[in-house]
Amino acid sequence: MRAILLLAVMSGPLLAGCVRPATTSAASGTSPVPAGNAQARPAPRFKVIGTEPFWGIDVDGDRLHFTSMENQAGSMLEAVPKAMGDSHWQWAGEGEAGPFALEIAPGDCSDGMSDRRYAYTANLRIGAKAYRGCADDPARWSGEREQP
Repeated sequence: MRAILLLAVMSGPLLAGCVRPATTSAASGTSPVPAGNAQARPAPRFKVIGTEPFWGIDVDGDRLHFTSMENQAGSMLEAVPKAMGDSHWQWAGEGEAGPFALEIAPGDCSDGMSDRRYAYTANLRIGAKAYRGCADDPARWSGEREQP
């Protein structure tokens, strides 16, 4: 009995140093989040649109699909997402056209061409070019390429 108790007491410190590996939620499609890190959380999905010029981004975790009038097929951009606060996110990375940064923050937004309202504002910079637009949860879009 003493041997079992001694083994239990001695193994506690060894197990306390164990850390679970990063996990990915296949069901939600979210990006990996280090286990045991209360600050880290998966980056959300967003659909972003802008006018003058027309452009869009589908955000899925750390991957962004950017489309524009000049590049209607689009480009995949890999970015590092960073939570800036509740529902305020930033993605940054390096693309073919240079460094880029996308920031999405809560705020009433209008696309300027319709009476639709969006829950988030979006600012994108690719190299020296700046884009402004609106964003929302993709679930608010009723279908492919449709806006809320």
